[in-house]
Amino acid sequence: MRPKNFAAIQGIALHAVGALALAACSADPPPADAADYVFTNGAVYTLDDSAPWAEAVAVQHDTITFVGTAAAAKAHIGAATTTIDLGGRLLLPGFIDTHAHPIAGGAYATALSLDTSGEVDDWVRAIDAYAREHPDDEVLFGYGFLATTFGPRGPTRQLIDAVVPDRPVLIMDEGFHAAWANTAALERLNITRDTADPVPGYSYYKRDANGDATGYLLERTAEMAMDALDVITADVIIDGTGIVMGLMNGYGVTSVFDAGALADEDTVDYVLRTLEDRNELSVRIVGSYRPETAEDAANAVAVADRWRNRIRGARYHYNTLKIPDDGTVEGRTAAMFEDYQGEPGNAGETVF
Repeated sequence: MRPKNFAAIQGIALHAVGALALAACSADPPPADAADYVFTNGAVYTLDDSAPWAEAVAVQHDTITFVGTAAAAKAHIGAATTTIDLGGRLLLPGFIDTHAHPIAGGAYATALSLDTSGEVDDWVRAIDAYAREHPDDEVLFGYGFLATTFGPRGPTRQLIDAVVPDRPVLIMDEGFHAAWANTAALERLNITRDTADPVPGYSYYKRDANGDATGYLLERTAEMAMDALDVITADVIIDGTGIVMGLMNGYGVTSVFDAGALADEDTVDYVLRTLEDRNELSVRIVGSYRPETAEDAANAVAVADRWRNRIRGARYHYNTLKIPDDGTVEGRTAAMFEDYQGEPGNAGETVF
């Protein structure tokens, strides 16, 4: 495996997975071929069953050129080599995150971030403080509440109205499957008693006994609200995705499966091309196209094929079709055989 942009690695994670097992000890290199980096005096886990442990690794450009003993690694050190003494610490191949949303996460990286483990009062205070800190923002946007904290009824618009009555506020939940809106947001979105639910029982507006929207938006309705309120722009996503990449690198993550970019084809293509052109794509990505509604199913394979051919680069490729057939337990939109406790008539719903 030939990891690229090794200089972008963080901590002691290598910019490769399994590549250690492919490298072998070689003869002394000539000075011009000396390694750029040598990690030595460590406990190197190789993932090679025949030789699971080593002491040192050498890297030249985008290739791991040596794995072996600390003594033998000295032959790969030249005048320009950066030598990192691990001091006995553990060196691992890079981690692969098998389910994440790096581009969608990038869209929210600079927004209000609520403490998921907090209480409702904590979240309301945080929204109030954020509003005071951003007096010129036309729409206030954030994420992070835990839907189950509110119980079956979910969050309500009145809670936010008490601190921000005059500007639209939209807060996504911690899993990005639902949103919490205030009255000003619902009015801006023109959500009334007559507004149809896209997929009843799955993508819908929670309503009170009078049929009025409570401010709890499930699944696709939350995404529709984000689009209509224009809280996300391509430049916001680019900057935020860069932040997400840095966070992933900091935890040793070097590759990720994007389980749904939650953005349109043009935006995904533009964001990834821009980051790669800037040499800022420090995580390899394999990604997926995710149809949102039953209507999308008719063309899902064709769209996924188009993404596969278009959204690809040296470090990313969106070559997978993801089929989400229901929602989440937290949002009470996951399909069940029996009704959710405290919600007669709601057993979730399948999409397709």
